[in-house]
Amino acid sequence: GTRKARRVRWGRPSQAAAQSNGQAMPERCSLPGLAQPPRCGSIEVPENPAHPQGRRLQIGVAVVPAKKDRAHSDPIVVLMGGPGEAAIVEAAYYAQQFDALLADRDLLLVDQRGTGRSNALRCQLYSPEAPATSLRDIFPVDVAQRCAQRLQQQADLTQYTYAHFARDLEHVRRTLGYGPLNLFGGSYGTRA
Repeated sequence: GTRKARRVRWGRPSQAAAQSNGQAMPERCSLPGLAQPPRCGSIEVPENPAHPQGRRLQIGVAVVPAKKDRAHSDPIVVLMGGPGEAAIVEAAYYAQQFDALLADRDLLLVDQRGTGRSNALRCQLYSPEAPATSLRDIFPVDVAQRCAQRLQQQADLTQYTYAHFARDLEHVRRTLGYGPLNLFGGSYGTRA
């Protein structure tokens, strides 16, 4: 049988409920290199699902809508590499790569927790003043330890795993009213 096409509607009851729970649902935004205006926003999740009343994270979301008025309910979702690469900054690249598929499917980009627009955790591991040293010592232990200590002041680092990102992605899928997801993984994303 053929599958009925439908467009995900912004402002559905599930999204209205999400907005009343502090969710910043996707609204028109501007991302470099996109001809068609995407929708960007964030969806709130607990940092630690075992403690839902604890610290909250805003998971960054961008949707490049299908070109046709009606879209299938199964968007294309990119699982980035790294781990640690953000998806939203690559919107133009993936919109071009999946151009033919975007005729009747949305492109859903979700920054993994700890990257991009999802509570980015950043470490300055390399010294621009000493590039040769940085090449010899790719992950300097003392610098990484200092960074981890600093980041532990603002985040529970045990909660920034792919298992939690998978849970976040499922929450995003349900909140936005999507059906099954078409996953495209690169590098670490293929393992995830």
